[in-house]
Amino acid sequence: MIRVNCEEYAHGHEISKLLGSPPGYVGHQIDPLLSQGRLDRPHRKLIEARAAGETIEIGLADRIFSSSSAKFVSVILFDEIEKAHPTLWNALLGILEDGMLTLGNNDTTDFTRSVILMTSNVGSAEMGEFLDRRPVGFGRDQPSGTQGADSLRALALKAARASFPFEFLNRFDEVLVYSALEREQLELIFEKFLADVHDRALRYAGVPMLIRPSGAAKQWIIDRGTNLRFGARPLRRAIERELVDPLSRLIASEGIAAGDVVEVEVEGEGLAFFRRSRNAAALLELAGRAAAVSVDE
Repeated sequence: MIRVNCEEYAHGHEISKLLGSPPGYVGHQIDPLLSQGRLDRPHRKLIEARAAGETIEIGLADRIFSSSSAKFVSVILFDEIEKAHPTLWNALLGILEDGMLTLGNNDTTDFTRSVILMTSNVGSAEMGEFLDRRPVGFGRDQPSGTQGADSLRALALKAARASFPFEFLNRFDEVLVYSALEREQLELIFEKFLADVHDRALRYAGVPMLIRPSGAAKQWIIDRGTNLRFGARPLRRAIERELVDPLSRLIASEGIAAGDVVEVEVEGEGLAFFRRSRNAAALLELAGRAAAVSVDE
């Protein structure tokens, strides 16, 4: 996958980093990001490694790859496309229509075996206002479910049509509008962030521990990290503030030792941390098994 951060291409002259410069111009000797060589480089490495009998962990791409036909699929992600200069939008028209791009040195790049993805925050302000809106009167509930999703989609598409040229939007096979995160998704994200905290404690602090928040503590943190407008980032900040900061102070003051199990409960208006000693070697073995399971999956 190649990720293009479109915020770096807000000015027209910066597009040369993607498409290359004509011969004689500054930077013409630099291989542009969207050149055929850059696009095929990870696949060539995979082919060479397999020919040499090496094993490479490449995840989904490894399953897409067919060693017999040497065909592969690339993913090109243009992140926050609305922040790019309109010159880039025009350059992408050929990619989205014919799958071909002519670079500054007149070389062509073949995107016919590529999946083109673009993300955008266009419409986020309007969608945020819709989510924050409070109904007035009796018996008028906030739209939810399919009705709410349809309303958010209509707002996002209206904002996209106002921001991007029609011929640009007409090149896309599908436009997806993401709904606001619900409680179920936030609980899954909480577990992911908690796994990151375990990894940081082991990797950077050298203190392997097992953090066990109770159901009430988990819901308490999620309540303070839920914001429909801003998604999962407030939850990350709530975990840092309510969980990581107290644990860091306990580690620094040696209130927690390697191998401890830290149970987190709700007490009064905050969280309480309880230390339960456990054999560090057994905990490291458990962490190793969990990592092995994660790799196998």
